[in-house]
Amino acid sequence: MALVIALDATVLIPLFDPANEWHDRSRALVARHIAEGFGISVLTLAEALVHQVSVGTAERAVELVEAMGVKTFPVAADSAQGLSETRSETGLRMPDAVVLRLGSELGRLSTWDARLAASARAQGVAVVS
Repeated sequence: MALVIALDATVLIPLFDPANEWHDRSRALVARHIAEGFGISVLTLAEALVHQVSVGTAERAVELVEAMGVKTFPVAADSAQGLSETRSETGLRMPDAVVLRLGSELGRLSTWDARLAASARAQGVAVVS
């Protein structure tokens, strides 16, 4: 599998809202790397859609994700111990541990979260920004 980029919700959420202060930065990242492809865990995608559901724009947000060709990855039942280890070793919240685990599997991740980025680099995962 080619090295796709695991997306954190901090990169995806701004794409849904042009008024978001990170919108332009997220759009530029996607434009630079669209040919390489993106992946996201189903948990991270759900997190990114919470606000969209509450304001009635979830369908449009999902269409954007699909148009970007983002591949959605499941959180497998047998990943519980590995996720717990990642969370324990890094001190990250579980949603960030999920992104880091996927980034470890895919080889790269993208986030605007400095703590997640530092943990990724410490574990040898490339951070794309």
